[in-house]
Formats: sequence, C-alpha cells, structure tokens
Amino acid sequence: MPQSHSQRVVYLDLLRLIASFAVVFLHVCCTEFQTCTFSNNWYIVTIGDGLVRWCVPVFVMISGAVFLNPAKEITIRSLFVKYIPRLLLCYVFWTIVYYFLFSYNGDFSITKLVKSHFHFWFLRMLVCLYVLIPALRLLAKDVAILRYCLGIWIVYMVVSSFNLFEIFNMNSIVGFSGYFLLGLLSFQQSLSKKQRIWVYVLGVLGAVVTVGGTLYVSIKQGEANDCFFGYLNVHVAAMALAVFVFVKEKTPKNGKVISRVVDFVRKDLFGIYLTHALWLPVVNTDTIRHCCSEIITLPVISIVVFILSLFTTKLIRIIPYLRKVVE
Repeated sequence: MPQSHSQRVVYLDLLRLIASFAVVFLHVCCTEFQTCTFSNNWYIVTIGDGLVRWCVPVFVMISGAVFLNPAKEITIRSLFVKYIPRLLLCYVFWTIVYYFLFSYNGDFSITKLVKSHFHFWFLRMLVCLYVLIPALRLLAKDVAILRYCLGIWIVYMVVSSFNLFEIFNMNSIVGFSGYFLLGLLSFQQSLSKKQRIWVYVLGVLGAVVTVGGTLYVSIKQGEANDCFFGYLNVHVAAMALAVFVFVKEKTPKNGKVISRVVDFVRKDLFGIYLTHALWLPVVNTDTIRHCCSEIITLPVISIVVFILSLFTTKLIRIIPYLRKVVE
C-alpha cells in the first residue's frame, strides 16, 4: 500500500530530481557517442550514457504512480481541461523558441517546426499516455489484472527486442504504458529484502547488458549503434525498476536535508527538462569537454547545465504570464 503522503512526496520528488539530472547527463554524453571515434573519451561517454538510460522510464513510472493512484481523483474533464492543455502549451511555446533559436534559417518549415528539438518527443508521448489514463486506471484497479498486463508487457518487450516476429514490434505508446503500470505497482507494493536484492541484481545485469551490448555492437559494426540504449528494452526496464525501488526504500522518512533540497527544486524540475537544451550548446563544447579526462568534465558540465537550467526556470517563473510554460 502507499506510504504516508509526506514520505510519498519526498521519495517521488527525489526520484524526479535524480532523473532530471540523469537526463542532462545523458544529453551531455550522447553528443560524442554519435561521433564514434573509439577513443578513450568515446568509451567513457558510451559507458556514462548507458548507465543513465533508466532516466526517461523512471519519469514515466513516477507519472504512473501519481496518475493511476486510486487515492487521486482524475476525471476525464480534468485531463482535457487541466493536464493535457498544460503539456500542449509548454510543447507549443518551447517548440517555437527552439525552432527560431536553432533551426530557422530564413526559410520557414512546418515540418522542422514540429520536430524542432530532440527532447520534445517525450512531451508528445506523454500527451498520448495522458489520453489513455482513464483506461489504464480501470486496469490498475485489479492487482491481478495489473500484474497480468505487466507480464504480457515484459514478454512483448523481450520478443520485440530480439525481433523474433515483425508483428511483435513494440509500439512506443504500448511500451511506455507498461512503464505507467509498473510505476503504480512499484509505488503500491512493498517488497521483502530478498525481493529487493533480486531487483537490484537484475538492475545491475541490465546495466551490464545496456553498456556491454552497445560497445559490442558498435565495435563490431564500426559505427555507433544505440539499439541497446532503447527505453523499451527489458534490460533498461530492469535498471529503471531497480532505481525506483532503491530510492523508495532508502529515502529517509524524516530526512531534513533531502527535504530542503527537494523543496528548493521540485517546482522547477519540469522547467529544467524544457530549458536544459538551451545551455548544452553553450557549455557542452569540444573545448570544455576535452580540456581533461571526460571522467571529470562530463559530470562537471552536467552540473553546470543543470544549475543554469534551474535558475533559468526560476527566473521564468517570476515573470508574469510566462510561468505557465515551465510548470
């Protein structure tokens, strides 16, 4: 069963904070991953990129824990009057901003506008998931049906990963719906110590497969191959579940320091996701990244981008009429 409201907020918001930083770190890494130079730095960024591939699934799991929670009243009206319009407003505003900052070359293009920046696919996917929330809440009412659906999802994901049958190719919305349901189950269920150990072991194995598989395939093909990085791979799902369970179990009930940090940033985390790509071209440059070992520069750049995005968001939130585009 869900824990107390205060504890639930703390560990879910702490998960949001950790996942937000992981997204920034991933995007700092992935720029060099695509170059595939097979240098020492390339191996470092590939390992770093692979180890945080759980970040987006964890975001979806958190949303599932919140929106599918039977204790939270979610009506169809609230979805289409409050939650979905909020996402669409942010999507439209920031799509236009990024398009004119980074893509516009004097020749206006609707196609380029819609696909203006790499990280907005998440908002489009989330809108589709929100539309499905009423149906997913019905599935989630019965724990047996919820577990059955998750079992089918795992099998479907495994078959899709190995491309055994073309008809079983994993659809993005179906795949992320599974993370929605997994988030609710992880939120509701308390695991024994033995079960948690198994979850952590599978998470570590998932990390090994994610990184090892990517290195093996890329080296074999002589070019960057991110097939093992896909969020709808079962090994990535294992990593996401392990991170979710670990933070849930290890977050102290009365951790004052953690609570203060979370309270300082929790309202800005969505804004950090929206704005961090503004700072990546400024901070994540070859000159800065290669000034010393990327073991050092990758986390430093990520921290700087995260902090700049945080204060950019806080600044936007105090401007009348603009705060809605970061919350």
